Amino acid sequence: MHQWPTQPLSFVVKPFKPIKKIKAPREDKRACREVVADVGVWKLGVHFSGMPPGQLEVSEAPVAGSWGETVGLQMGDLVLKANDEDLTTMTSERFKKLMTARPLRFYVKSSKPKQMWAGSFSNRKPAPKDRSNCIEVVADESVVKLGFTFSGVEVTATSAGGWGETVGIGVGDLILKVNDEDITETTTADFLNHFKQRPVRLLVRKLAAAESLVKPMSPPWEDMSNCRTVVADEDVAKLGVALSGGPPCVEVTEAPVEGSWGERVGLNVGDVILKVNNEDIKTMTMDRFREHLKARPLSLYIKSSGKGKGKGKGKG
Repeated sequence: MHQWPTQPLSFVVKPFKPIKKIKAPREDKRACREVVADVGVWKLGVHFSGMPPGQLEVSEAPVAGSWGETVGLQMGDLVLKANDEDLTTMTSERFKKLMTARPLRFYVKSSKPKQMWAGSFSNRKPAPKDRSNCIEVVADESVVKLGFTFSGVEVTATSAGGWGETVGIGVGDLILKVNDEDITETTTADFLNHFKQRPVRLLVRKLAAAESLVKPMSPPWEDMSNCRTVVADEDVAKLGVALSGGPPCVEVTEAPVEGSWGERVGLNVGDVILKVNNEDIKTMTMDRFREHLKARPLSLYIKSSGKGKGKGKGKG
């Protein structure tokens, strides 16, 4: 039979501590946008860290005057998609193939919540008070497409018979304001979003009074000066050279390994390969390019960057 205790029971009551409220993760407000490299863009001027599968990060500031700078890419930006394909499930081989495709669309997440225009756009002057060389045009709800393309804030092409052409917008004109907002005071994302709105009001400075902000980068094969041929014979096992990308643009990205064939023939950072074994690289596939690099003898027709001494001989 159970017996109750004769002594009174004592309880120790600890003060109640409420469970800490777990804060929900902050919403990532970094702007996402799409940037496009059209057919006329032969080189992106952007370096990425790593390869898919996985998101890619812009590892350094884009090359000055390049496509990457004109569309406002910055170090730390994340590339989420390429031509609408998710990079987290993409193979490295597929990504390399897409890098040679044009047009090439990147879906990018900005490295900062509020990102002002970079590079060429950071030193833009506000819209001038003198409007004699400017036009103000409005695309209302009836305008589906504007009929022109732009790189940064410069008009790069117009469609025949399109809205842009009918209102007097031409190649080389500069966009100074969008919906009364000066481009020096807007973010990249907001600037692009304005163009999706209707009506959209543009203040444009005509080419005759404007100095181009974006100098087009001519493909190296258009200027064949300062070119030479270097040959790796059968006794060359490794080239000792780091190359970026693939056809149609292959460039030496680092100084050749000391004592290597690349150093002996005088290759330098920025040198561009135009031909491999007398085959034009701009029409070459990536697989074909790799086959050539394994072949011996290997003949490379190089356009020099002029950044080094280049005292090497033509043959290694």
